[in-house]
Amino acid sequence: MPWKRALVGVVALYLALQLYSVFVISGSGGIASRWTAATLYGALKLFGQSPTIAGFAVRSNETLFWVLPECTVFAPLALFAAGVLAFPARASQKMRALALGTLVLTLLNLVRLLSLFVLTSLSPEKFEVAHLLVWQPIMVVAALGLFGAWAYRVQRRA
Repeated sequence: MPWKRALVGVVALYLALQLYSVFVISGSGGIASRWTAATLYGALKLFGQSPTIAGFAVRSNETLFWVLPECTVFAPLALFAAGVLAFPARASQKMRALALGTLVLTLLNLVRLLSLFVLTSLSPEKFEVAHLLVWQPIMVVAALGLFGAWAYRVQRRA
């Protein structure tokens, strides 16, 4: 029944939001921050930079960039996962969607961090606008768009 799916979706989204609050202050949030900082460090090295890393802080030349739990892919991924888990599809389809969604959103988050790192180096006064008003909505729209594309594809095949 459609109302049951809607209820499952609302409950999944509610739980994801509650888990996000716990994630931000937990040890898992710190682990995710250090892992995300390490991927940023690796990407900067790949692009010929000479950064240093200490925990969840990445430094290059005069730029010091802190990767907090809120900078990780957790929030958009939780939004995407809530939709996937609530959608009427086979478990194997959901597992593939979660794996692909994790990869895509993680790569997009890395692009976001790289662009913010460069922006911080070039024009630090524009960081907050780019961070809050550009990239955060892009990440939400990407998670929702990715879910919508997957749901449309699954529905067409049914």
